[in-house]
Amino acid sequence: SQLGLTANDAFSRCIQCNLVLEEIDRESARPFVPPFVYTTYSRFRRCPACGRVYWRGTHWAHMQAQMEDTLNGGSDKPPL
Repeated sequence: SQLGLTANDAFSRCIQCNLVLEEIDRESARPFVPPFVYTTYSRFRRCPACGRVYWRGTHWAHMQAQMEDTLNGGSDKPPL
């Protein structure tokens, strides 16, 4: 993009607090995520302020594709 942004840049911060997310180990994430997420994913991030936990699930994949499309000038496709 003209601004030098990437889709990954957009997902490096908490959507609630806007602070940079910190990597946490899987066991630390366990009390904060659904059992299926815990058994399916191995990488997690947490906001140091509000404690919100994030992982790269299906919502992340959809949002990343939409962000990349936007950063690359958009397309004729309707949004998801």
